[in-house]
Amino acid sequence: MAQHTAGTGSADTAEDRALQEGRDIARAVSDRLASGLTPTADWYTSEALHQLELDQIFARTWQLVCGVNEVAQPGQFKVVTLAERREFVVVRDQDGVLRAMANVCPHRGMVLAEGEGLCNALRCGYHGWTFELDGALRGGPALRDIPGFDRARHSLAPASVDTWGPFVFVNPDPGCGPLADFLSPLQKVLGVYGIDFESVGLSGIAKSAMLDFDCNWKIGVENALECYHCATVHPGFRATVDLPAWQIQMERNLIVQGTKIRRDGSRVGAAEGEAPAGQAAASVIGTPAGMDDAKFHMLFPNNSISLWPGPADSFNFARWVPMGPHRTRWFSTRWWPAGTAAELIEDQWAFMASVGSEDTAVIEGVHRGMRSGSYCGGPYIVRGERTELDDCAVVRDERGPLRLNELIAAQLLCGSDAAGSADG
Repeated sequence: MAQHTAGTGSADTAEDRALQEGRDIARAVSDRLASGLTPTADWYTSEALHQLELDQIFARTWQLVCGVNEVAQPGQFKVVTLAERREFVVVRDQDGVLRAMANVCPHRGMVLAEGEGLCNALRCGYHGWTFELDGALRGGPALRDIPGFDRARHSLAPASVDTWGPFVFVNPDPGCGPLADFLSPLQKVLGVYGIDFESVGLSGIAKSAMLDFDCNWKIGVENALECYHCATVHPGFRATVDLPAWQIQMERNLIVQGTKIRRDGSRVGAAEGEAPAGQAAASVIGTPAGMDDAKFHMLFPNNSISLWPGPADSFNFARWVPMGPHRTRWFSTRWWPAGTAAELIEDQWAFMASVGSEDTAVIEGVHRGMRSGSYCGGPYIVRGERTELDDCAVVRDERGPLRLNELIAAQLLCGSDAAGSADG
C-alpha cells in the first residue's frame, strides 16, 4: 500500500491528484472530440495522462511483440517492452508451451533477462534466484534458512500470451479476454488478401528496425492513420499510389486505410526533385508475383500490419511504444516470401525508409509545437469530397486520428476494455 513520508503528506494523496488530473484531461478531450475538435496540447504532454495511459491502456490491451519464429525452440526467449518500465520475457518452455512473465525478480526487483537467446532457466544476476521457464521459483541461496518460506508465492508475475499466424501477442493482464476476440475484425479484413501470413512469417526473409522518436506515442499513431499529409510530406509515395482513390474503414478496435498503385505509368518514378518511388518493387506490379495494394491496418492501441505495393505476400508489422510523454520507441519488421530477389527487398526497404524519414520530421515537429505553449487545438477535417479542382480532396480525411482518440478517451474514462468491444 501507499507509504507515508513525514512532512510531505501521503503518496496516495499525490497519486490520487495525478489520477484525477489525467481523468480531467481525458474528459475535456472527450468533449472536444464529440464536437469534431482535436485534443489540446496536454493530451500529448501531461505526465499525469501518460501514467493513466500506462495503467488503463498498456496494462490491459493486447500488443503484437514479435514473431513466432523468434521464440520457436524450447528455451528460446525474447525480452519485449510494452511501455515505459513495462518489460516482459516471452519464452518457450521445455514442453513447448509459450509463456510470458514480468521481467523482474520478486526478491529485490532486479531485471532477469536482456535481449534474446536460449536458456534452461531464468536466473537473477543479483542474488542468484533461479526460475523455471514456466515462472516457478526453482531455488536460491539461503532460501532453506527462511522459516516457512513458500516458493509458490514467489513465482514470476504471469502475463497473457497467445499467437495468431506468425505473430506473438502479449497482454499484461493475466485475466484478459481471448486474443481471438480482440483480433476478429482484423482477421476478417486480412482474409480477403489470400496471404499465407504464417508460412511467410515462419520461413520467409525478415528485416527489422527499431527507432526512438522525440514525440508522444499518440502523435506517431495519428500520423499513420491519415493521408491528409501525404500530398505535402510524401512526394515519392504520392507518385506511387492512387491518392484520389484512398479509402478508410473502421470497425470496433480496427482502422483500415489505403488505396491501389497508380496505373498511369508514374508509379515507377516521381517528378524531378522528388524521392524515388520504389522502382524495382513497382516493376513487379501487374505480374503474378506482384501486389498493387497499399493497405494499412491499425489495431488499437498501437499495432500495425501493413501491405506495401511490390512483391506479393510480403507484409510489415510495426508498434509504437510510449517511453514517456515525450518519447516513443518504434519497432518494425517486414517479411518477404523465401526466394524474393535481394534487389526487390532492398528497393522496397529503401522506399519505406524514405517515407519513414519524412514522417519522422513531421511527428517530432508536431510534438515540439505541442510543448510550445501556443497550441490550443483546431478542427478535424473529415470526409473530404473529391472535386474537379482538387482531385486529392477525398484523402484529406482525419477520421482515423479522431477514432483513435475516441477509443483512448473511452478506455481512460471507463477503466474497462472498452476499445476491445466498442462498436464504430
